[in-house]
Amino acid sequence: MAAAVARRIVAEEAQADVFGLFAVLWQVKHELPALSAGEVKQAVVAAIAEAMEKHRIVAGEFSDQGDKNEAFVPWRLSLAEAVARIDASCELARESDIVWFAAPRLLPLVVQKHQTLHGFHP
Repeated sequence: MAAAVARRIVAEEAQADVFGLFAVLWQVKHELPALSAGEVKQAVVAAIAEAMEKHRIVAGEFSDQGDKNEAFVPWRLSLAEAVARIDASCELARESDIVWFAAPRLLPLVVQKHQTLHGFHP
């Protein structure tokens, strides 16, 4: 059940916009509050890995492009390397998004910066 929920959330997020790891972790936990943090992480990482393997999403980060813009820069990693990095990032994602995902159809992608409580984030 957790895997199906995580796959649905990843698919919905990929259709809507660029999304961060934190958003998926939070949504799965919100929909399935009985899951442990480890179970949430396992379901989310598996769903993201599957979507990446099927080329539905790419992982990356935003790079400052000057005064008002940031560009999405896909990671140049193998699938296994990217999944390992995402898995390791789950603990840090509680604070802020350190990995972002985008559907390939959105690339190349440049967004305007906006102010948040913790600084500028896309």
